[in-house]
Amino acid sequence: MHAIFLGSIGTLAETSTLQLVSYNQAFSEAGLSWRWSKEDYQLMLKKAGGQNRIQHFSLFEEIEVDVAALHSRKSEIFQQLLAVKPIDARPGVRNTIELASKHGVKLGLVTTTSWDNVSAILRALDMSPSIFDVVTTSDTIARAKPAPDAYLAALDYLQLDQENVVAVEDNPDGARAAQSAGLECVGLIGEMHDPADFSGLSTRQTSLDLTKYLVLQAAL
Repeated sequence: MHAIFLGSIGTLAETSTLQLVSYNQAFSEAGLSWRWSKEDYQLMLKKAGGQNRIQHFSLFEEIEVDVAALHSRKSEIFQQLLAVKPIDARPGVRNTIELASKHGVKLGLVTTTSWDNVSAILRALDMSPSIFDVVTTSDTIARAKPAPDAYLAALDYLQLDQENVVAVEDNPDGARAAQSAGLECVGLIGEMHDPADFSGLSTRQTSLDLTKYLVLQAAL
């Protein structure tokens, strides 16, 4: 194995609850009566993209809103919460990062969220962007997941082929993006995601453990 691609900030830390709180605060500030429950949010997480979720809900509620502005405010609130709420990396993530470095395996953070969100999560986890050999964000990738663009761009940047890379994803659209790019994908499924929405994964984990891939690399 030549590289591990972590597919979202949600593979680094469990952020679903903070995201939900951020949406509801943004709605309240905008004078909207919307208040998403955990169950509501679980249904919306079947598809990627915060703006898409807001747009879909506004159509359902038959209320016209400034989707981009509302999502931007939600992101600001999320980043502010990350600065004050203690969070830790998901189980196994720090160890995987250390083992990848030890075995000379490249590491990518292949997301289609904003650079501001990436920076905020890394600061909250006391991680440096320099631990990654490639980082993709919505600032550099035109099409969000489930399009494979982010993965294809990361592969091209590192000049790697699909057979030597493993992706890790916490959401179904991310997993579909990795698979569309021809990558083997390990599911580190988020706490608010339904495992039934994932298909074709090589394995599903609650604590990230890529030891078998790293051992293979060490044997080369």
